[in-house]
Amino acid sequence: MRRIHLAVLSILVLGVVGYATIPRALPLVLELVYPDVIFRFPGPDRVLYLTIDDGPSSVSKSISAVLDNEHVPATFFLVGQRIEKFGLADLSHPDLSFGNHFWSTSAFSTLQTGTLRSAHSATQALIPADRYSGYTRLPSDFGNSPQRRQIPDSCGRIVMGTVFPLDHWISDPRVLARLIEWLAIPGGIVILHDGERRGITTREVLRLVIPRLKAKGYSLKKLPSVNQSPLPTSCSKPTSSVAPIGPLPIVVPL
Repeated sequence: MRRIHLAVLSILVLGVVGYATIPRALPLVLELVYPDVIFRFPGPDRVLYLTIDDGPSSVSKSISAVLDNEHVPATFFLVGQRIEKFGLADLSHPDLSFGNHFWSTSAFSTLQTGTLRSAHSATQALIPADRYSGYTRLPSDFGNSPQRRQIPDSCGRIVMGTVFPLDHWISDPRVLARLIEWLAIPGGIVILHDGERRGITTREVLRLVIPRLKAKGYSLKKLPSVNQSPLPTSCSKPTSSVAPIGPLPIVVPL
């Protein structure tokens, strides 16, 4: 019986330690594996960077309305095909910035060199230059290092994140909000999704989680300008003509 008690106690201790350490350890581990990718923007303040993938959609307007009501900016990573279909009128609020999420939602690892470059450049051509954050987000997976290097000025411009509540598989807004609260760390990058189905979930998650995060002392921001953000240690400072978007906050699908 004593052994059972010790085993149960050990499991509980490991669970508590894991619960407390995973949110901070996860970006450190991923930065070692993918040194050319940004997973967070370290800094002393309790800042979270809110990003929303796979837009625009028919739900974008209602997501934007929630953000406006909460006075929270965000960066939308846009899919080229969906820009052509829906346009950007529903994302016209000046507190929203844009990133490049390629032409379709096909997994990044499946793209060949020629397709990869055209999928990125065709999407880039549809993103207004004055709203462009300077960042790219890979669709679905990380691919490999040679693939990532095909993206123009890729080092220091590919941004992912670890405050990712697995909304591809979990659809309950209450659960997703709790996962975001758990994974939140200073400088963390939140990943949620637009779209006809997941966009509705995201809208409800934001209604729940934004007040809770504010109550914990977090402020939510859009991504800082790529020209002013810290680079991964594996990168040298790229040159760019991209205009900064807003002041720099004090400072990453799956």
